Amino acid sequence: MPRKSPKALVRQFLAHLGADLDRLRGFPALRRKFRTASGYDMDLKNPKSLSEKIQWRKLYDRNPLFPILINKTGMAEWAGSVLPTEDHRYLPKYLQVVDDADKLDFSALPADLAPKCNHALGWNVILREGAALDPDKVRRRLNRWLARDYGKDSSRHESGYHTISPRVGAQALLLNKDGSLADDVRFHIFRDQFGCGHIGTGDRQFGRRVTYFDENFTPLDVSTSRPRHVTPKPKPQGFEDMLRVAHLLARHLDYMRVDFLSAGDRFFLNEITLYHTGGFSPIKPRSFEEKMGALWHLPDRKGRG
Repeated sequence: MPRKSPKALVRQFLAHLGADLDRLRGFPALRRKFRTASGYDMDLKNPKSLSEKIQWRKLYDRNPLFPILINKTGMAEWAGSVLPTEDHRYLPKYLQVVDDADKLDFSALPADLAPKCNHALGWNVILREGAALDPDKVRRRLNRWLARDYGKDSSRHESGYHTISPRVGAQALLLNKDGSLADDVRFHIFRDQFGCGHIGTGDRQFGRRVTYFDENFTPLDVSTSRPRHVTPKPKPQGFEDMLRVAHLLARHLDYMRVDFLSAGDRFFLNEITLYHTGGFSPIKPRSFEEKMGALWHLPDRKGRG
């Protein structure tokens, strides 16, 4: 592990202190953030919507499986243990996994690359062939992330990440034939019930577009903070296999989002997500969020109610 600087240690201490104080005070910081994002107050005693139940999970569910599922560089081992052998070809592959970004050997890696931290959401770097690459700058950025605890923060409280040993995994980018990044195809499944899915693609003007769909890939009339695709996306090749694999994985938990990267006739399992957008990007209308929430049967917790 890279040595933490005094500044990083202070930042971590303050983040942990803020999270502990927020918990002791009844989560006022989290409640404010939720209210701003959703437009209504979260009810932790009787959560109904998908976003409310995500908050409940973050705060109260300490399932020991969580850190295994959301560990980006370790999840494949678990997935391989529950999937049939013929589906192992869809598991993610990492070319290098290191506990210190200074150990990354870029000379042995492809130019189209995604180094990512395993203990957080969104802590990754996209490197493209032909673009200027400063290996030392990339390593410094990754090491700053490695020194931080994503799971203990008063604005997130995503406790499942807290016990993951930080690593950087280097993964070759999956690209379409035109060189564009693969699509994200994601499924929300509640044990054995399909809730919804969504497909996300890059957009030069808006940054990213997202369209939600049902089990047949028919677009749903719902919206989020991301703009929808102007022209409906065609059903990805391998959609049925992605859906089948997602169901095989999701039957082991009351709710998970199973994420794939898809490019033409190629796809692979990218990650498993337990805290969709941190619960801060509600799907509108609210009635749809509550419909999704009704599919999710939370585990019992002493004192809940």
